[in-house]
Amino acid sequence: MQSIKEKKNIQRDDFLQLLIQLKNKGRVDEEKNGLEAEKVNADNDTVDQKLFKFEGDNLVAQAAIFFTAGFEAIATNGSFVLYHLAMHPEVQEKARAEIHEVLESEKGKLTYEALNKMEYLQMVISETLRLFPNLSVLDRVPNRDYVLPGTNLTLEKGTPVYIPLMGLHMDPNIYPNPEKFDPERFSQENIKKRHPFTYLPFGDGPKFCVGKRFGIMAVKTGMISILQNFEVSPCAETPVPLVLDPKAMILAPIGGIPLKFNRIKV
Repeated sequence: MQSIKEKKNIQRDDFLQLLIQLKNKGRVDEEKNGLEAEKVNADNDTVDQKLFKFEGDNLVAQAAIFFTAGFEAIATNGSFVLYHLAMHPEVQEKARAEIHEVLESEKGKLTYEALNKMEYLQMVISETLRLFPNLSVLDRVPNRDYVLPGTNLTLEKGTPVYIPLMGLHMDPNIYPNPEKFDPERFSQENIKKRHPFTYLPFGDGPKFCVGKRFGIMAVKTGMISILQNFEVSPCAETPVPLVLDPKAMILAPIGGIPLKFNRIKV
């Protein structure tokens, strides 16, 4: 079956074009896609083509997961951040002050370097992802037998492994008073006190979320745009506390998060 892009011969240097090339040729066009093509082809060569082919449901799944992770997850995380800013006006004001200070130093230009300088806003986003990671559970399957270090326990090849993120992120032995929203948990000083694997909103290792940096930058950019122009506060319909939808694939509250936005007068 041909896609609309193929039928109309639409050529664009985008993700879908790469998938079409993988479907039709088993490789991507290195002349058109340069170094990225070399990496994709190298990765593709390691896959058993009898077990996985870029066609049918496998092809559709790649586009679906990129849309879900690249749009739904970012939008949901942004909503959770706004909720916490609304419920904690002192945190919101501190984040807004940092935004103004950094942008002033950058002469109003929102560059990648400026985004990285907004450390407190990063702390707010990190704490939000601790309380509400996009997924409540990570799943992995070992591709070989693995002996857990310091034990006699062997994970046999093909054994499903589930990592309960919500349980890990809400462990009072790691995060005292875990239900409290406290961005200071993610100051550089406090981060160094914890084992890095006690915080896994994007997973870790070779299968960590490929969109981690993009996702954080997207949420940061959205928060900057909003906080520069609006004060966010709860309204009569704002749920307290949030009740999560047990049927949602990505962590999401039942009924959304109604909030009030008041334009800041300059």
